[in-house]
Amino acid sequence: SLLKQLLAKEPTPFIPIYNNTISSDQHLCAGSVASNLIGTTPTGGNGSYTYLWITSNDSINWTPCDEGSTNDNDWYAPQQKFVTTYYRRVVYSYVSIDTSNTVTIKVDAASKGGNVFALQDNVRQNEEARFQLRAYVGDIMYWERLRPGYDWQEIENSADMIYLSDYPEDMGEYSYRAIVQSGTCNAVISGEGMVNV
Repeated sequence: SLLKQLLAKEPTPFIPIYNNTISSDQHLCAGSVASNLIGTTPTGGNGSYTYLWITSNDSINWTPCDEGSTNDNDWYAPQQKFVTTYYRRVVYSYVSIDTSNTVTIKVDAASKGGNVFALQDNVRQNEEARFQLRAYVGDIMYWERLRPGYDWQEIENSADMIYLSDYPEDMGEYSYRAIVQSGTCNAVISGEGMVNV
């Protein structure tokens, strides 16, 4: 009978898929467009391949990519990124399925300079003037001072200082600001705080 003939046939051998890797990790500022993700040409299976790119925000729960770019090519074009995102490529070949390594596109929050608050409005010459930086995003690279008759000058050893103490020597109005940078994003300048000496 036909059934006996079908059962007597040798089953098609299962051949794994090899060489399914994608590259590479990226590090971006929020709002930037990621570079294309490139995959190697697979081998194995039956020699014919279809693809599905999948994505995750936590590297645990995965869904098909739906960022507007087609997700069934051997490469993928991520769109503008605002949060860290993970990608994988699934390759199908007859009954064989293989999932690639994970690529991470790490996204830094955009730099925000915040505002400088003077903790007092007036100080005497050579007395402590204190300032605080508030509502900023990123790392404080350094502080700057504008004193009467000068341009802005970097204050030495002021990196990572939320509170700044300075001892103005000349009479007049002094201004202070901070330079802030978040990861790979551009550095920005905070608002200014002033004190009268």
